Amino acid sequence: MSSTLQQSYLPDRALPSRPFVGAVQAGQAPRTTTTPLAVVAFSQGRTPFAFLEHLALTGDALTGLRHDLTAFFGEVLVLATCNRLEIYTADRSVSPGSTADTSAADTSAADTSAADTSAAGSAAGSSAAGSSASGDTGFGGDGVVLELLARRCGLPVRQLAEHATVWSGEDAVRHLITVACGLDSLLIGDQQIVGQLRQAYQAAQHLQSAGPVLHQVVQAALQAGRAAKREHGIDEVAGSLVGAALEVAGPVRGQQALVIGSGSMARLAVAALRRADVGEIIVAGRDVDNARRLADQVGASAAPLGMLPIHLGRVDVVVSATSARHHIVTPPMVPARVTPLTVIDLALPGDVDPALGGRRNVRLLTLDTLRTSLAGQASTTTVQAVQQLVDATVQGLAAPSSLATTLALRQHLADLEAGEAAWLTRKISDPDARQLATQALHRLTAKIAHDLTGSRGRS
Repeated sequence: MSSTLQQSYLPDRALPSRPFVGAVQAGQAPRTTTTPLAVVAFSQGRTPFAFLEHLALTGDALTGLRHDLTAFFGEVLVLATCNRLEIYTADRSVSPGSTADTSAADTSAADTSAADTSAAGSAAGSSAAGSSASGDTGFGGDGVVLELLARRCGLPVRQLAEHATVWSGEDAVRHLITVACGLDSLLIGDQQIVGQLRQAYQAAQHLQSAGPVLHQVVQAALQAGRAAKREHGIDEVAGSLVGAALEVAGPVRGQQALVIGSGSMARLAVAALRRADVGEIIVAGRDVDNARRLADQVGASAAPLGMLPIHLGRVDVVVSATSARHHIVTPPMVPARVTPLTVIDLALPGDVDPALGGRRNVRLLTLDTLRTSLAGQASTTTVQAVQQLVDATVQGLAAPSSLATTLALRQHLADLEAGEAAWLTRKISDPDARQLATQALHRLTAKIAHDLTGSRGRS
């Protein structure tokens, strides 16, 4: 089921200090779903890159969002890449009409005033791209996700609602598996997405927000992603985004190249340029030591960002992929060109001022322009084969013996633990001894759950 968001569920300013449970509005029955998973997604193909730039959360902002979400949901996974932000939740503790505990506040985040949140309903009335229905999903959690995100990215809820696509149940499962197989990427068969999903899951485990639902679905998605590569060669169709960008740029053999940045995308760029048999490669970064370490791996040279104007005047190809929140390359930094200059901007937000693309002898390739150039890149046969793999994986998870059994077992263990804890409370009068006993019981139950279902509950 896919939908957009209709109303506001959070108080005006305060964030809750603990999870809360609310009742469904009178006369409104929640929709049932075979898998209690939902996703609020912003990704290329459905969300304009100009808007995705505002959702490029990193570092403390991304960690803060994950912490915010765990106050409302039993299970949370945030998948944040250069061209997507997707928030998966399960074990929902919020329903339409809920009232939150407002004892704790994070008032430094974005303004989600009553005007903004009330406007979210009308703004979300028109379906987001890819949505098949408007209206609430039957859970209040989707509205909560948007409002928590609004506080972190500084955008009004109504704008987020206009661009969000929401799936729940089997559709959410299918979407995650499709993503892991590389079928929803800017570059079909993207080699990086499996690693990015694994890292997102590890972050969820670190916060103890990866329960049995996420464990089952994510592990199935990762397995499908590996199978798409191993059995169907989807990655051979794609290569890497950097390599594809260089193909669009045209022959670069023997040319001088400049790579701006020293992160994972910059490392891919350096490797792709070396494979393309360019001449000299210069790696420029804010941290010169990091840039030098990357340059040494391929026999390149390193430079500080302050020397960009010098190098921009003599190189033929530029690949920029930093995590900066502002433009690294601007028109005044690039002298008039007699020979062509190709600038590939793979950052989100963009590293390069779009105005540079209007300069004579300068060709600017951005994620947005690459999306158009790379459309229809994979063979129909390959895509169909991987789509069949996605279908088979979803059907496997939907089998009665799969996720439903896991959830039932987890619930049974929780019920047993509660009963034994009550017995200990009656039998042990000393508070300290009783606390130690109940803690030991909880740890034992969690270990049994982990061994049987592969996932620990939140402690």
